[in-house]
Amino acid sequence: MSCSLELLKHTGLKQTKLANGQVAFELPQLEAARGGAADWADTLDTLRAPPKDGDRDHRWRSTAPIRPVVFEAQSTLDESTVHLHLEHRVVQRLLGRFLAQGFVHHDLSRTCLGASRDEHARVVLLGRLALYGGGAARLHEEIVAVSARWSDPAKRTKLSPEGAEASRETLEWLQQHLNQALGSATAHELPAAVRARLYTSVASDLDALKDMLEQRCREEADKARAMLAKRGDAESKVMRETLERTRARIVKEHARTAEELDGVLAGFDTDERRQFESNRKYWKSWLDNVEDDLSREPDRVRRFYEVRSTRIEPLGIMYLVPAGGLPGDATKGRR
Repeated sequence: MSCSLELLKHTGLKQTKLANGQVAFELPQLEAARGGAADWADTLDTLRAPPKDGDRDHRWRSTAPIRPVVFEAQSTLDESTVHLHLEHRVVQRLLGRFLAQGFVHHDLSRTCLGASRDEHARVVLLGRLALYGGGAARLHEEIVAVSARWSDPAKRTKLSPEGAEASRETLEWLQQHLNQALGSATAHELPAAVRARLYTSVASDLDALKDMLEQRCREEADKARAMLAKRGDAESKVMRETLERTRARIVKEHARTAEELDGVLAGFDTDERRQFESNRKYWKSWLDNVEDDLSREPDRVRRFYEVRSTRIEPLGIMYLVPAGGLPGDATKGRR
């Protein structure tokens, strides 16, 4: 969220402390910059205390400030903060830039440099695999990583990608420690000379790893297709079984009420009689069409999970530099 705010030319989330000592975060003044009130007003309204009279107007906004946000559930019920989750409108709007089309914008930095506790320098190429069904429905999405031990392009003959398991372990390490590293970026800042060497290596490293990335993505796509087909078969079976159980129950109920029709209606008033007769007509209509549903609906469910198109795109490249520096680095051993 902070990265998205910064791309919008705002400051990121600002950490603050609540009265009870718990940590919360404040959003920048999105409404105040470049006439953003009309653009962000409705979205930011979800962070205000609800109006008592139900009127969401300028008077309400002037007296209901935007509340701090938290990402973990509070120990006590407290309306002074808003607990954000992935489906919240503010989160969806900020993260949507990355999920939908953000990676095609030139203002996104695709290269990340960071210090690592590993003794070897590593380069990691990240890619996004997305599988789509009919109507461009997104069926599957995952981040795929290819890693390799880094060496100077001027001295190496080739850059050899590590195995899938080693790349997966590297990605898991990144997921566990990236937020911590970004939160204390100054503590892990790399010397300018190291940064310059790595930036000049980006193009050649990308060329060396992109074929393996595409291969890994195709392998993961095959696994995902198999899992989606299995899920489609399972849900298709559940749909058929549900329709058959419903048909058996309605047939039984329709036959029972037909035999006891006069006795049942005798105890009903006019409205109840009308409702009962309406139910029986609906049952009859449903039974007349259920055979078509049995032949059509399970197949429709199965087809929903059929992959119609696959998209593979590189997301970025990351360098993990050991504390001792890069191979051949003049500063090695002094950090």
